[in-house]
Amino acid sequence: MVVQISESTRQDDTRSWSDAEQKTREDLAAVARSLAELGWTKLIFNHITARVPDAPEYFLVNPHGLFYDQVRASDFVKLDLDGNPVGENRWGFGRAAFVIHSAVYAARPDVACTIHTHTDGGTIVSALQEGLQPLTLEAAQFYGRVGYHDYEGMAHDVDERQRIAADLGPHAALFLRNHGLVVTGSTIAEAFHRNYNLEYACRIQAQVLATGRPLSVISHEAASRTVAQVLAHPARSEPLLEAIHRRLGQTDPSYRL
Repeated sequence: MVVQISESTRQDDTRSWSDAEQKTREDLAAVARSLAELGWTKLIFNHITARVPDAPEYFLVNPHGLFYDQVRASDFVKLDLDGNPVGENRWGFGRAAFVIHSAVYAARPDVACTIHTHTDGGTIVSALQEGLQPLTLEAAQFYGRVGYHDYEGMAHDVDERQRIAADLGPHAALFLRNHGLVVTGSTIAEAFHRNYNLEYACRIQAQVLATGRPLSVISHEAASRTVAQVLAHPARSEPLLEAIHRRLGQTDPSYRL
């Protein structure tokens, strides 16, 4: 379901935003391009969002109708937490994007970015009753830090927001059962890095289970230590995003427009 934006829904007639918002838009566009390069998109139907840093009651969502490798900074649609477009927006947005992401931002003021994917690994693990298992270093980083939300159909009902928020709780990520992943971060860089590690962990788990061989499971103590080590270095993801910007600046700087 797509929410189209008409002239009558635009609250401002001119496009104008702060330097901080422009930086957020560029970071989001860079991550969208990287997700496309990884093949972690489902045509035009997934969502990546970020809270507007100097107006946290608003968030930016990728436009419905563009592939991730086409998205530019100016294309993101600004919404309030009730799904009302703010300012000038050229594109519509997905109803499910509003429902899922507004649920996160309304409940979690610490979250600055949310990424929703239907990647192979994440979707496979979302359909396993046991969920994510501590089988790899990457999986251990999420030990005790993921929630699970049962499938209710397409996420078009605003009433589902309360249940999404409750199932996410304080966690870093949420498995939408039989659906995919929702990954959060206190920064855009952190959300992308977490998304990469979680999808990697899920994909390896699926491959390991396919062998049918006995599993070597990381102990509670070692997995807990891994989480503590990750939390001790909250800025470790920033160099990754800087590297993405450098590469895009060399290959296709149009993402900043």
